[in-house]
Amino acid sequence: MPKVVQSLPQEMDSSNKRKWDHIIVNQFLRDIREAKKRGNTERRHKEAQAILAATAPIAAPTSKDVNIRKETENDAVPVKQESITKVHAGSLRISQLTSLPQTKDPSFSNSKVSADTNFGIFDLAKFSKKNGLPCDVCMRRETVLNRVFLCSSCKAAVHLDCYQSRTNPTGPWKCECCQEMLSDAVVSDSQSDCSGSKSWLVQCGLCHGTSGSLRKTTNGQWVHAFCAEWLLENSFKRGQCNPVDGMEGLLKGKDTCSICQHNVGTCLKCSTVGCQVTFHPACARDAGLYMNTKKFGSLWQHKAYCSNHSIEQKKVDSQQYGPAEVKIMKQMRVELERLRLLCERVVKREKEKVLYL
Repeated sequence: MPKVVQSLPQEMDSSNKRKWDHIIVNQFLRDIREAKKRGNTERRHKEAQAILAATAPIAAPTSKDVNIRKETENDAVPVKQESITKVHAGSLRISQLTSLPQTKDPSFSNSKVSADTNFGIFDLAKFSKKNGLPCDVCMRRETVLNRVFLCSSCKAAVHLDCYQSRTNPTGPWKCECCQEMLSDAVVSDSQSDCSGSKSWLVQCGLCHGTSGSLRKTTNGQWVHAFCAEWLLENSFKRGQCNPVDGMEGLLKGKDTCSICQHNVGTCLKCSTVGCQVTFHPACARDAGLYMNTKKFGSLWQHKAYCSNHSIEQKKVDSQQYGPAEVKIMKQMRVELERLRLLCERVVKREKEKVLYL
Protein backbone atom coordinates (compact mmCIF):
# COMPACT_ATOMS: atom_id res chain seq x y z
CA MET A 1 0.00 0.00 0.00
CA PRO A 2 2.77 2.53 0.78
CA LYS A 3 4.39 1.73 -2.58
CA VAL A 4 1.13 2.46 -4.37
CA VAL A 5 0.81 5.78 -2.54
CA GLN A 6 4.40 6.72 -3.42
CA SER A 7 3.96 5.84 -7.12
CA LEU A 8 0.63 7.69 -7.42
CA PRO A 9 2.14 11.12 -8.31
CA GLN A 10 4.29 9.51 -11.00
CA GLU A 11 1.26 7.75 -12.48
CA MET A 12 -0.69 11.02 -12.51
CA ASP A 13 2.19 12.81 -14.24
CA SER A 14 2.46 10.12 -16.90
CA SER A 15 -1.32 10.18 -17.43
CA ASN A 16 -1.28 13.96 -17.90
CA LYS A 17 1.63 13.62 -20.30
CA ARG A 18 -0.24 11.04 -22.39
CA LYS A 19 -3.29 13.31 -22.41
CA TRP A 20 -1.27 16.23 -23.75
CA ASP A 21 0.32 13.94 -26.34
CA HIS A 22 -3.17 12.97 -27.58
CA ILE A 23 -4.18 16.63 -27.74
CA ILE A 24 -1.10 17.56 -29.78
CA VAL A 25 -1.62 14.61 -32.14
CA ASN A 26 -5.30 15.50 -32.68
CA GLN A 27 -4.38 19.13 -33.32
CA PHE A 28 -1.77 18.04 -35.86
CA LEU A 29 -4.24 15.76 -37.67
CA ARG A 30 -6.86 18.51 -37.69
CA ASP A 31 -4.37 20.95 -39.22
CA ILE A 32 -3.58 18.40 -41.93
CA ARG A 33 -7.27 17.96 -42.76
CA GLU A 34 -7.81 21.72 -42.93
CA ALA A 35 -4.81 22.09 -45.23
CA LYS A 36 -6.19 19.39 -47.53
CA LYS A 37 -9.59 21.12 -47.62
CA ARG A 38 -7.99 24.45 -48.51
CA GLY A 39 -5.92 22.77 -51.19
CA ASN A 40 -8.97 21.07 -52.71
CA THR A 41 -10.95 24.32 -52.65
CA GLU A 42 -8.16 26.23 -54.38
CA ARG A 43 -7.75 23.48 -56.94
CA ARG A 44 -11.48 23.45 -57.78
CA HIS A 45 -11.47 27.24 -58.01
CA LYS A 46 -8.56 27.20 -60.45
CA GLU A 47 -10.23 24.48 -62.55
CA ALA A 48 -13.46 26.50 -62.70
CA GLN A 49 -11.56 29.61 -63.79
CA ALA A 50 -9.76 27.61 -66.48
CA ILE A 51 -13.06 26.21 -67.79
CA LEU A 52 -14.65 29.67 -67.87
CA ALA A 53 -11.64 31.09 -69.68
CA ALA A 54 -11.76 28.28 -72.24
CA THR A 55 -15.51 28.61 -72.90
CA ALA A 56 -15.64 32.41 -73.02
CA PRO A 57 -14.67 32.70 -76.73
CA ILE A 58 -17.19 29.99 -77.64
CA ALA A 59 -20.06 31.58 -75.70
CA ALA A 60 -19.47 35.06 -77.13
CA PRO A 61 -22.14 35.69 -79.81
CA THR A 62 -21.05 36.90 -83.23
CA SER A 63 -22.81 39.53 -85.30
CA LYS A 64 -23.96 36.83 -87.70
CA ASP A 65 -25.64 34.87 -84.87
CA VAL A 66 -27.37 38.02 -83.63
CA ASN A 67 -28.80 38.74 -87.09
CA ILE A 68 -30.05 35.16 -87.46
CA ARG A 69 -31.68 35.30 -84.03
CA LYS A 70 -33.45 38.57 -84.86
CA GLU A 71 -34.78 37.18 -88.14
CA THR A 72 -36.04 34.05 -86.36
CA GLU A 73 -37.83 36.11 -83.71
CA ASN A 74 -39.48 38.31 -86.33
CA ASP A 75 -40.70 35.32 -88.34
CA ALA A 76 -42.02 33.36 -85.34
CA VAL A 77 -45.79 32.89 -85.21
CA PRO A 78 -47.31 32.81 -81.72
CA VAL A 79 -49.40 29.84 -80.88
CA LYS A 80 -52.81 30.77 -79.52
CA GLN A 81 -54.14 28.53 -76.85
CA GLU A 82 -56.97 29.25 -74.48
CA SER A 83 -58.05 26.87 -71.78
CA ILE A 84 -59.92 27.29 -68.56
CA THR A 85 -59.06 24.71 -65.91
CA LYS A 86 -60.70 24.84 -62.54
CA VAL A 87 -59.51 22.70 -59.64
CA HIS A 88 -61.99 22.06 -56.82
CA ALA A 89 -60.13 20.79 -53.73
CA GLY A 90 -63.12 20.93 -51.42
CA SER A 91 -65.92 19.78 -53.67
CA LEU A 92 -66.85 16.70 -55.66
CA ARG A 93 -68.45 18.83 -58.33
CA ILE A 94 -66.15 19.04 -61.33
CA SER A 95 -66.50 22.25 -63.31
CA GLN A 96 -66.89 21.90 -67.03
CA LEU A 97 -63.74 22.59 -68.97
CA THR A 98 -64.09 25.06 -71.82
CA SER A 99 -61.41 25.21 -74.44
CA LEU A 100 -61.23 26.80 -77.87
CA PRO A 101 -60.06 24.81 -80.91
CA GLN A 102 -56.30 24.75 -81.09
CA THR A 103 -54.22 24.83 -84.26
CA LYS A 104 -50.83 23.24 -84.25
CA ASP A 105 -48.15 23.88 -86.80
CA PRO A 106 -45.74 20.94 -86.99
CA SER A 107 -42.97 23.23 -88.19
CA PHE A 108 -42.88 24.91 -84.79
CA SER A 109 -43.13 21.77 -82.66
CA ASN A 110 -39.53 22.09 -81.48
CA SER A 111 -39.39 25.88 -81.19
CA LYS A 112 -39.20 27.91 -78.00
CA VAL A 113 -42.94 28.55 -78.17
CA SER A 114 -43.57 24.92 -77.22
CA ALA A 115 -42.31 25.67 -73.71
CA ASP A 116 -45.56 27.52 -72.98
CA THR A 117 -47.90 24.70 -73.99
CA ASN A 118 -48.36 23.65 -70.36
CA PHE A 119 -49.31 27.15 -69.24
CA GLY A 120 -52.38 27.11 -66.98
CA ILE A 121 -52.09 23.41 -66.07
CA PHE A 122 -52.02 22.85 -62.30
CA ASP A 123 -49.76 20.01 -61.20
CA LEU A 124 -50.77 19.24 -57.60
CA ALA A 125 -47.88 16.83 -56.99
CA LYS A 126 -45.17 19.29 -58.05
CA PHE A 127 -46.91 22.17 -56.28
CA SER A 128 -47.23 20.21 -53.04
CA LYS A 129 -43.62 19.07 -53.12
CA LYS A 130 -42.30 22.57 -53.73
CA ASN A 131 -44.58 24.74 -51.60
CA GLY A 132 -46.43 22.36 -49.29
CA LEU A 133 -50.18 21.94 -49.07
CA PRO A 134 -52.05 24.83 -47.47
CA CYS A 135 -54.42 24.31 -44.57
CA ASP A 136 -57.94 23.58 -45.81
CA VAL A 137 -59.38 25.95 -43.18
CA CYS A 138 -57.10 29.01 -42.96
CA MET A 139 -55.31 28.54 -46.33
CA ARG A 140 -51.93 29.20 -44.71
CA ARG A 141 -48.96 26.93 -45.21
CA GLU A 142 -46.93 24.84 -42.83
CA THR A 143 -44.41 26.49 -40.50
CA VAL A 144 -41.91 25.10 -38.02
CA LEU A 145 -44.22 25.82 -35.09
CA ASN A 146 -47.51 25.02 -36.83
CA ARG A 147 -47.40 21.81 -38.82
CA VAL A 148 -49.96 20.85 -41.48
CA PHE A 149 -51.27 17.33 -40.90
CA LEU A 150 -52.45 15.17 -43.80
CA CYS A 151 -55.24 12.67 -43.23
CA SER A 152 -53.85 9.23 -43.99
CA SER A 153 -57.15 8.22 -45.66
CA CYS A 154 -58.73 11.18 -47.50
CA LYS A 155 -55.58 13.39 -47.69
CA ALA A 156 -57.27 16.45 -46.18
CA ALA A 157 -54.57 18.94 -45.07
CA VAL A 158 -55.22 21.01 -41.93
CA HIS A 159 -53.58 22.67 -38.96
CA LEU A 160 -54.82 20.85 -35.88
CA ASP A 161 -55.64 24.13 -34.12
CA CYS A 162 -57.70 25.20 -37.16
CA TYR A 163 -59.53 21.89 -37.51
CA GLN A 164 -59.96 20.45 -34.02
CA SER A 165 -57.73 21.57 -31.16
CA ARG A 166 -55.94 18.44 -29.98
CA THR A 167 -52.43 17.33 -29.15
CA ASN A 168 -50.14 16.33 -31.99
CA PRO A 169 -50.55 12.63 -32.86
CA THR A 170 -47.56 10.32 -32.71
CA GLY A 171 -48.65 8.08 -35.59
CA PRO A 172 -50.75 8.43 -38.76
CA TRP A 173 -53.49 11.00 -38.34
CA LYS A 174 -57.10 10.66 -39.52
CA CYS A 175 -59.72 13.39 -39.74
CA GLU A 176 -62.95 13.17 -37.76
CA CYS A 177 -64.96 11.78 -40.67
CA CYS A 178 -62.47 9.06 -41.65
CA GLN A 179 -61.98 8.09 -38.01
CA GLU A 180 -65.72 7.59 -37.55
CA MET A 181 -65.99 5.64 -40.82
CA LEU A 182 -63.16 3.39 -39.66
CA SER A 183 -64.82 2.85 -36.29
CA ASP A 184 -68.14 1.98 -37.95
CA ALA A 185 -66.38 -0.45 -40.28
CA VAL A 186 -64.67 -2.20 -37.37
CA VAL A 187 -67.92 -2.46 -35.44
CA SER A 188 -69.83 -3.87 -38.41
CA ASP A 189 -66.93 -6.23 -39.34
CA SER A 190 -66.95 -4.82 -42.86
CA GLN A 191 -63.99 -3.92 -45.01
CA SER A 192 -62.78 -0.37 -44.47
CA ASP A 193 -62.51 2.16 -47.28
CA CYS A 194 -58.88 2.19 -48.42
CA SER A 195 -59.38 4.02 -51.70
CA GLY A 196 -58.11 7.33 -50.29
CA SER A 197 -61.48 9.07 -50.47
CA LYS A 198 -64.55 9.39 -48.32
CA SER A 199 -67.71 7.50 -49.06
CA TRP A 200 -69.94 9.17 -51.64
CA LEU A 201 -72.71 9.29 -49.05
CA VAL A 202 -70.73 11.74 -46.90
CA GLN A 203 -71.52 15.22 -48.19
CA CYS A 204 -71.08 18.68 -46.79
CA GLY A 205 -74.51 19.89 -45.71
CA LEU A 206 -73.64 23.45 -46.76
CA CYS A 207 -72.12 23.00 -50.24
CA HIS A 208 -72.61 19.26 -51.01
CA GLY A 209 -68.87 18.73 -51.47
CA THR A 210 -67.44 15.34 -50.49
CA SER A 211 -63.71 16.03 -50.11
CA GLY A 212 -61.86 18.25 -47.70
CA SER A 213 -61.87 18.58 -43.92
CA LEU A 214 -65.34 17.66 -42.67
CA ARG A 215 -66.75 18.15 -39.17
CA LYS A 216 -69.80 16.49 -37.66
CA THR A 217 -72.85 18.54 -36.66
CA THR A 218 -75.19 18.11 -33.70
CA ASN A 219 -77.91 16.70 -35.99
CA GLY A 220 -75.62 14.01 -37.48
CA GLN A 221 -74.66 15.76 -40.74
CA TRP A 222 -71.18 16.56 -42.01
CA VAL A 223 -69.99 20.03 -43.02
CA HIS A 224 -66.68 21.52 -44.09
CA ALA A 225 -64.90 23.33 -41.28
CA PHE A 226 -64.30 26.13 -43.80
CA CYS A 227 -67.99 26.39 -44.75
CA ALA A 228 -69.06 26.28 -41.10
CA GLU A 229 -66.71 29.12 -40.22
CA TRP A 230 -68.12 31.37 -42.96
CA LEU A 231 -71.81 30.50 -42.69
CA LEU A 232 -72.06 29.85 -38.94
CA GLU A 233 -69.71 32.52 -37.62
CA ASN A 234 -72.01 33.25 -34.66
CA SER A 235 -72.10 29.67 -33.37
CA PHE A 236 -68.93 28.05 -34.76
CA LYS A 237 -65.38 28.89 -33.76
CA ARG A 238 -62.33 27.75 -35.65
CA GLY A 239 -60.74 24.69 -34.04
CA GLN A 240 -63.55 23.94 -31.59
CA CYS A 241 -63.79 20.38 -30.31
CA ASN A 242 -67.58 20.38 -29.92
CA PRO A 243 -69.82 19.34 -32.84
CA VAL A 244 -71.03 22.06 -35.19
CA ASP A 245 -74.27 23.66 -34.02
CA GLY A 246 -76.76 25.98 -35.71
CA MET A 247 -77.58 24.07 -38.90
CA GLU A 248 -81.32 24.34 -38.21
CA GLY A 249 -81.29 28.12 -38.62
CA LEU A 250 -79.85 28.12 -42.16
CA LEU A 251 -81.96 28.33 -45.31
CA LYS A 252 -80.93 25.67 -47.82
CA GLY A 253 -81.58 25.62 -51.55
CA LYS A 254 -82.67 29.26 -51.63
CA ASP A 255 -79.83 30.74 -53.70
CA THR A 256 -77.91 29.48 -56.72
CA CYS A 257 -74.12 29.48 -56.59
CA SER A 258 -72.74 31.75 -59.32
CA ILE A 259 -69.64 29.55 -59.64
CA CYS A 260 -70.88 25.95 -59.71
CA GLN A 261 -74.41 26.91 -60.86
CA HIS A 262 -76.01 24.50 -58.36
CA ASN A 263 -79.03 25.39 -56.23
CA VAL A 264 -77.97 23.31 -53.21
CA GLY A 265 -76.83 24.03 -49.69
CA THR A 266 -76.37 27.55 -48.35
CA CYS A 267 -74.65 30.41 -50.16
CA LEU A 268 -72.86 33.59 -49.15
CA LYS A 269 -73.76 36.96 -50.63
CA CYS A 270 -71.13 39.34 -51.97
CA SER A 271 -70.11 41.81 -49.25
CA THR A 272 -70.27 44.76 -51.65
CA VAL A 273 -73.26 46.95 -50.84
CA GLY A 274 -76.05 46.39 -53.37
CA CYS A 275 -74.50 43.29 -54.99
CA GLN A 276 -76.80 40.26 -55.03
CA VAL A 277 -74.33 37.65 -56.35
CA THR A 278 -74.27 34.48 -54.23
CA PHE A 279 -71.77 31.62 -54.01
CA HIS A 280 -70.69 28.74 -51.79
CA PRO A 281 -67.70 29.55 -49.54
CA ALA A 282 -65.76 26.52 -50.80
CA CYS A 283 -66.47 27.43 -54.43
CA ALA A 284 -65.32 31.01 -53.85
CA ARG A 285 -62.10 29.81 -52.25
CA ASP A 286 -61.35 27.36 -55.05
CA ALA A 287 -62.13 30.00 -57.70
CA GLY A 288 -59.65 32.42 -56.13
CA LEU A 289 -62.16 35.11 -55.10
CA TYR A 290 -61.10 37.69 -52.53
CA MET A 291 -62.07 36.53 -49.04
CA ASN A 292 -60.94 38.59 -46.06
CA THR A 293 -61.03 37.67 -42.37
CA LYS A 294 -60.27 40.07 -39.52
CA LYS A 295 -60.23 39.39 -35.81
CA PHE A 296 -61.60 41.93 -33.34
CA GLY A 297 -60.94 40.62 -29.86
CA SER A 298 -62.59 37.21 -29.72
CA LEU A 299 -64.83 37.84 -32.76
CA TRP A 300 -64.06 37.20 -36.41
CA GLN A 301 -65.30 39.33 -39.30
CA HIS A 302 -65.71 37.53 -42.63
CA LYS A 303 -66.10 39.33 -45.95
CA ALA A 304 -66.17 37.68 -49.38
CA TYR A 305 -66.53 39.32 -52.79
CA CYS A 306 -67.73 38.10 -56.17
CA SER A 307 -65.61 38.01 -59.31
CA ASN A 308 -66.75 41.51 -60.31
CA HIS A 309 -65.64 43.14 -57.04
CA SER A 310 -62.74 40.95 -55.84
CA ILE A 311 -59.94 42.76 -57.68
CA GLU A 312 -61.26 46.23 -56.85
CA GLN A 313 -61.77 45.45 -53.16
CA LYS A 314 -58.36 43.82 -52.87
CA LYS A 315 -56.73 46.99 -54.21
CA VAL A 316 -58.72 49.12 -51.76
CA ASP A 317 -57.66 46.98 -48.80
CA SER A 318 -54.02 46.99 -49.89
CA GLN A 319 -54.04 50.82 -50.18
CA GLN A 320 -55.22 51.35 -46.62
CA TYR A 321 -51.59 51.46 -45.54
CA GLY A 322 -49.11 54.12 -46.61
CA PRO A 323 -45.72 53.45 -48.26
CA ALA A 324 -43.90 53.71 -44.93
CA GLU A 325 -46.14 51.12 -43.27
CA VAL A 326 -45.84 48.79 -46.27
CA LYS A 327 -42.05 49.09 -46.18
CA ILE A 328 -41.96 48.27 -42.47
CA MET A 329 -44.24 45.27 -43.00
CA LYS A 330 -42.02 44.01 -45.82
CA GLN A 331 -38.95 44.30 -43.61
CA MET A 332 -40.74 42.43 -40.85
CA ARG A 333 -41.72 39.74 -43.31
CA VAL A 334 -38.10 39.36 -44.45
CA GLU A 335 -36.89 39.08 -40.85
CA LEU A 336 -39.58 36.52 -40.02
CA GLU A 337 -38.63 34.50 -43.10
CA ARG A 338 -35.00 34.51 -42.00
CA LEU A 339 -36.05 33.39 -38.54
CA ARG A 340 -38.16 30.61 -40.06
CA LEU A 341 -35.24 29.35 -42.16
CA LEU A 342 -32.95 29.50 -39.13
CA CYS A 343 -35.42 27.49 -37.05
CA GLU A 344 -35.73 24.89 -39.80
CA ARG A 345 -31.95 24.52 -39.93
CA VAL A 346 -31.76 24.13 -36.16
CA VAL A 347 -34.50 21.49 -36.19
CA LYS A 348 -32.79 19.63 -39.04
CA ARG A 349 -29.44 19.75 -37.24
CA GLU A 350 -30.95 18.43 -34.01
CA LYS A 351 -32.62 15.58 -35.89
CA GLU A 352 -29.29 14.65 -37.48
CA LYS A 353 -27.65 14.70 -34.05
CA VAL A 354 -30.25 12.27 -32.74
CA LEU A 355 -29.64 9.94 -35.71
CA TYR A 356 -25.87 9.87 -35.21
CA LEU A 357 -26.02 9.38 -31.44
